[in-house]
Amino acid sequence: MTLRDIYFRARDRFSSGHSICCPVYLNLREHIAQTQPDEALYRHAEKIGFPEPYSIIAAWRAGFVIVFLDGFDELTPPQFASSVINLRQARRFAVELVRRFIEQTPSSASIIVAGRESYFDSRDEARSALGYNNDCQVFDLTGFTDHDIARFLKAKDAQIPSWLPTRPLLLGYLANAGLLRGEQAQNLSLDPASGWDQMLQRVCEREVSQVWGVGFEPNDLRFFIEGLATQARKASDGLGLEDRDLRNVFRGVFGRDTDEPARLLTMRLPGGCVT
Repeated sequence: MTLRDIYFRARDRFSSGHSICCPVYLNLREHIAQTQPDEALYRHAEKIGFPEPYSIIAAWRAGFVIVFLDGFDELTPPQFASSVINLRQARRFAVELVRRFIEQTPSSASIIVAGRESYFDSRDEARSALGYNNDCQVFDLTGFTDHDIARFLKAKDAQIPSWLPTRPLLLGYLANAGLLRGEQAQNLSLDPASGWDQMLQRVCEREVSQVWGVGFEPNDLRFFIEGLATQARKASDGLGLEDRDLRNVFRGVFGRDTDEPARLLTMRLPGGCVT
């Protein structure tokens, strides 16, 4: 939501003639397995019906494009990386397009990248995988204040139960999925245990519908998430799950190794990746 708002403001400045830099917004989920910025820009231009795709590429190389890359946490490693067993290496493969955008964008131009930081194990891993340096600015979204929540819910015509965390990403996800309005909101207004049960089920239903060809049902995804939670509680060191834990839980639930759609779906989970 924040990135879109920044994009709209940049678009308005460009349209009104107050800026010579054209903003281009790429939803990275639509560019999975792409590694070349030229290709990503060309396909984006074709998708939105821009008549001269190569002119966008030329403008970008000349430093007259502000690139918005949204959702690096939606990316999954390409097929050739499917044998990688190290999660850090798999994530580095997955975000290669972002890294090349950062490397190849002229220093005079701006590039804005967004995604869940929990996708990486640490800020150092994020810096190495994405390819940005210490001169780049990094911003974190904190939880909403009561005033922020009221404004957000009013804009979305939504309501939330008192037990629900007020993290912007979570609220935005639930609101945009329609889970905080009407009958869906009433389901969440139960006691915390029942509310979390309902919300987890709705989230699983939505996530399965978001990834084409994933090949399993919402309840299957829920069993997988619950299996991960059970496994995480067994860890005595408090460090959470390792890659072998993720693979073992996935095989235990689905009886097979992951394919490309399944890897995408599991990587949409915070810090998740099953290779």
